[in-house]
Amino acid sequence: MLVCWGNEVAVPCIINNFIGKTMENLLKTILLECKKNKLMFRANAYELWNHGCETMIVPWGYDIKALQETLHEFEFDTPNGNIQILHEDDVQTHKQLIKSLRKEAMANCYDEYLEEYKTCGDDELIKDFPMQYYCGNHQIMWEMYNEGEECLSDWTTGLDKYFDLHKISTTWAEEFQDFVKGLS
Repeated sequence: MLVCWGNEVAVPCIINNFIGKTMENLLKTILLECKKNKLMFRANAYELWNHGCETMIVPWGYDIKALQETLHEFEFDTPNGNIQILHEDDVQTHKQLIKSLRKEAMANCYDEYLEEYKTCGDDELIKDFPMQYYCGNHQIMWEMYNEGEECLSDWTTGLDKYFDLHKISTTWAEEFQDFVKGLS
């Protein structure tokens, strides 16, 4: 059995149960399902920005290894959702996001701020609207101090229209228990 270490907890990464079937760890299983459904992911960019760790923010994508490295290096506040998810059709460039933020700010501000939002720089807009700039449409609360299925600490991800997260987690846990008990 191959074991990956993260935050002092050993988590099985790949289990070969000797009948030709390979079992991935639960996080990778969920992320592969995201990829299959064209849902890009990354570590919580808003929280990284909020803690001055902008250099750790990676673009939206399907890079499981980059996500795992960030989860290993940075201690996220799990209730904020430490894995953000966005459908690839909803990903915008920096220029598109700034244009959208500026338009939204100007449409909803008091008249005395209109000129400021019309002329301010990108960094000022991001500073005023960081969640709108950095966050995705969905999030997963992944608890690094637990093990196995217990790492997934929230089922209300909004991903139901793409796949059944509860079913994936439950099926994974059952397969893992069968492996542990020698039944597979």
